[in-house]
Amino acid sequence: GNNNMETIMQPFIIIYHIVSKVLSFPSKLIKKSTDSIQEKIEDKKIQESKNKDTKLEDNTITKTDDSNNKQEQIENNFAGIGKKRKIELLKKFKNITEMKNKSIEELEEVVPHKVALELYEFLKER
Repeated sequence: GNNNMETIMQPFIIIYHIVSKVLSFPSKLIKKSTDSIQEKIEDKKIQESKNKDTKLEDNTITKTDDSNNKQEQIENNFAGIGKKRKIELLKKFKNITEMKNKSIEELEEVVPHKVALELYEFLKER
């Protein structure tokens, strides 16, 4: 009779082990995902505070950081470049000197051909 009981209990024992593993497993996963959410929140806060350092005055962007000032001034005088493109250009080419040394093709990786052409000419005059 005892053997019969074991046979009946077998699937329940297997289910019990699976359930207990499943229940203990996600806590690590949940912790990991809340940590990653926390990191994203922190990153966003850092980004927002950086954005606050960027002052908007009558459509000109003046960064408080000096290394970008020359570049910003030149870009502010250049009609084909809006705020979004400025940011993209700043990401790709760290400063105005680096940008001056780039080919039209390299500038085109960030801005459309026509804008790249105008920017290239504009920088060569400087």
